[in-house]
Amino acid sequence: ERFRQYTSLEWSIDWQKIRIKDRKDQFESEEDYKYALIVGSFHPNGYFREQCVCELAGYPETLTYLVLRMNDWVANIRIRAVETIKKRLDQCGLEEIYPAFQALEKVKGSKRREDRDLVSIEERMRKRMEQDMGGTPVYLILKHDFSVRKSVYRYLFSGKILEREKAEYLLAKDKHSFCQSVIISGILAYYDCSQEQIDGYLLHKSACVRRKAMEKKYELLKDAWPGLSGLLLDKNRGIRELAVFILEHHRGFDVPGFYISHLKDEKPEIAIIGLSESGSREMAEQIRPFLTHGSEAVVRAAVRALGKLMEEDGEELYWKYLFDDRISVSKAAYRAIHSSRIHYGADKLYESFCSCDSAHVKRYLFRLILQE
Repeated sequence: ERFRQYTSLEWSIDWQKIRIKDRKDQFESEEDYKYALIVGSFHPNGYFREQCVCELAGYPETLTYLVLRMNDWVANIRIRAVETIKKRLDQCGLEEIYPAFQALEKVKGSKRREDRDLVSIEERMRKRMEQDMGGTPVYLILKHDFSVRKSVYRYLFSGKILEREKAEYLLAKDKHSFCQSVIISGILAYYDCSQEQIDGYLLHKSACVRRKAMEKKYELLKDAWPGLSGLLLDKNRGIRELAVFILEHHRGFDVPGFYISHLKDEKPEIAIIGLSESGSREMAEQIRPFLTHGSEAVVRAAVRALGKLMEEDGEELYWKYLFDDRISVSKAAYRAIHSSRIHYGADKLYESFCSCDSAHVKRYLFRLILQE
């Protein structure tokens, strides 16, 4: 809106008398004229914007800009925009409708548009999607940016619009966790999923899919189930926490004891982290031996776990491992210092900074100096 207050256009021009149609021949191509109309739909003068909005109905790939004009500060232009959108929706394909869903979500958050008009346009767009999705390849959705895909998915999975196979295809191909979350939520809510299918989602490589499947299974069973304890070793903290809640609530399960029993695993990293999340400060002694483990990942997990269990009591330990040559271990020590709000003093930090040769250690020391 403020655009009109800061432009350097000729204010002496009577834009009400300007007819952009009369200048159409001055453009080298229809494409150039279309882009002039798009820019004109953002013009500071309302009369000129209204002309451009009405003209845009006959041009492809313009629906998004028309939807945005439903949020215009002039009521007449909002009315024209609704009329023009209805015409455009009768002509355009789904490829043009997809980006318009993103614009529609923005308009829904505004205060200017009439709710009745917004609902009408939203229903028309939704109907077009329901009618045409059957014969449209869903992989075309994946070609769009995340911001467009997430808006499309919100509408697409607000009901059983897609065939199950196409929904599964999108879940497998879209790599963005937010999009995966919207897709799996729609599948679990609107498609008939058997326990076997839900168990399959529990093995999905995406943590957000596993978490949604876990929530759905608990919603159905309202109890713990065989094999749930295995999710205590999931890499995702949210899944571990939900597993802890269910097992403790319904089974009185000894979670710290479970993690202690898995400290002897070939890869004990998750057990170490899990013990720090569910155990008491006394559990620190169970973790200390792993500080000398040969695996960098295990040492990193041990430093991280001790930081959570010992807090400020681990001041000397964190300082020692802050200077570790292994970047991930040094980073874990820095985070433990930061989360425990430990202050070593500016003099000590500055002296160590000047005498240190390691780039990653100097970076963490510099951050700690800034926090003093």
